[in-house]
This record gives sequence, C-alpha cells and structure tokens, in this order.
Amino acid sequence: MSSQERRQHMTRQLMAVSLVMMMGAACGEGMEQPSSPVSDEAPELARQDLNTLPVVKELRTHRQGCDYVLRVLQENGPYPYPVYYIYHVTVQSEVVTPGTCTLVPGTVELGTSKLLPDIALVSNTEGIVAAYSSGEYFRGMGNVGRVNIHRLDPNTLGSLRVTGLASSLVPANGGAGAGRAAYLGALTLQLGYIEVSGTFTGNSLYEYPATIPWPYPIVTGTNFVAIYPNFYSSTMSPYIRTF
Repeated sequence: MSSQERRQHMTRQLMAVSLVMMMGAACGEGMEQPSSPVSDEAPELARQDLNTLPVVKELRTHRQGCDYVLRVLQENGPYPYPVYYIYHVTVQSEVVTPGTCTLVPGTVELGTSKLLPDIALVSNTEGIVAAYSSGEYFRGMGNVGRVNIHRLDPNTLGSLRVTGLASSLVPANGGAGAGRAAYLGALTLQLGYIEVSGTFTGNSLYEYPATIPWPYPIVTGTNFVAIYPNFYSSTMSPYIRTF
C-alpha cells in the first residue's frame, strides 16, 4: 500500500470513529449529567398553555387594593420515560379595589423546576418579593437546586432585582466539587431588608450567581439564614449564617 493510500485509509477510519461518537452523543450514550445545570428557562419543546395546567401550590398577598398570586403549575414532562413533571412558577396581579388599584392585570412566569418548588410571597409599602426553590434530581448525585428571589414591579410584575442562594460540595483540598441543593423555608420582609431562611445540603452556601471565586468557603450545618440589607435600593450581597 502506498503512502497516499495509507493516508486515505486513516482518514476514512477517523471519519468513521467521529460518526460513531456523534451518534452516541445524540442518543445520550456515555454522557454524564452536568454537576449543576439548574435552569429557570422554560424548555424549548412545545408545551401546554399555562392556563390549562393544574395549580399545585398558591400564595396570595394584598397591596394597595391589588392582589398578587404566586402559583406553581404542574406540567407532564415531554418524554414517556423517566416520568417527571415540569413545574412553572408564575405570578399574577388582580384588581380588588378599582379606586386604589390602577394596574392592568397580568401574569408573568418567573421560572421552572423539575423538583416541586417551595414558594414565598410577601409585600409591604416598599414593594413585593417572591421567592421559590428550583432544581433537578440527578442519578448518583441527588438533588441539585437553589433558592431564587425576585423583587417585583407592582405594576408590571417585571423583576427589578433577581438574586438567589446555592450550595455545593467543596473538597477540603479545593479540587473539583459538585452542585448540591438549597431549599426555601421562609421569607420575611422587613423595613429596608429581607430575611431568607431554609436548609441546604453540601458544605458550602453562597450567593447565586456566585460573586466569589471557587473554591467557595466551607461551612457547617444544614440550616441557613440570609439577610439582604437595603434590598430595595442596592444590590449588596447577603450576610449568610449557617447552623
């Protein structure tokens, strides 16, 4: 076999190997789940109208003649196996007293989750804050998720500020870690600040999106309290205590 024929033979072999790898990737063969791929983006696949989905959780708050409703809607996943649900977190405004409530009623989707979200909704004279947990289960890892916090515009329901809390498993030597889960327990709205509490897995809890480099600080405990000072007028990072 000449050198040119050998080069052509090797090229055909490489092309065949590349084709097999592409087919395997398309079918999900040999692909590991990412460590912390929690996303609040709605899936690109066609889905049911949100108005037709059953409500599995609901909270209300009242402000200046208007009602605000935070809901969790349940949708069947796009695949027959494994069976799972996609949960949509929405907020809706309603006019209760037309004399004082001048908004145009509307609905906004805040995010999605493959784990049933915990939710909280509070309001005072300074504004409205909605919080919810989101995440996904991964075989061999367990739940990976975070707490999401939205400061809402009372008139449009647009998010004026979005922040959150996430957790990770950080090796003592600072090597590669893995995502873990933070769960919402309660949300308290105070004058000028908010307090968020809940539980977490792993050994590190931090503001999301992360404002510090890896490796994140290692902490102890499974409970947390996070204080967000001047929540309505700044983007200051929270003070976090774990226990």
